[in-house]
Amino acid sequence: MFANPMFHQFLMFCFFALAIAAALTDLREFRIPNKISLALLALYPLHVLVSPAPVDWLMALIAASLVFAAGLTLFFCGLVGGGDVKFLAAASLWAGSTLTPQLLLVMALAGGALGLMALAVQNLRRYRATGIVGVIVPDTTVAAPKLPYGVAIAAGAFYAGMQMLGA
Repeated sequence: MFANPMFHQFLMFCFFALAIAAALTDLREFRIPNKISLALLALYPLHVLVSPAPVDWLMALIAASLVFAAGLTLFFCGLVGGGDVKFLAAASLWAGSTLTPQLLLVMALAGGALGLMALAVQNLRRYRATGIVGVIVPDTTVAAPKLPYGVAIAAGAFYAGMQMLGA
């Protein structure tokens, strides 16, 4: 509407900074504070107003709502954390309906890599504790590793953000 490329770049910088903050907090504490998702939501109307490219905010809202509904279902099944759901929905709002599938794909790939790393660390710990037997016949009392999935969501958000910048 009021295209202002410099202010839009500043907003994109804020978007990237918030994504980094979410990833780092999730790495340290295994939680993503609500204020990060709320900040993304609060900055979105400004993004719509100053974006040099037209933003289909209604379709973006629909896409983010669908992502939130799917995430909420996974949350109630105990498969994901609430902070992850809120952060992903807010990032999907920014990505809009055209970039949300790409955001989800990059997130899934990054999450798979994160899962493989966690599995490797878990097997290394088992090997150090009990030798090869601990790897071949895993101790079922050892809890599965927690994944800071905000890192994977941030990777998807970064990809979408770079596409929004035209890079």
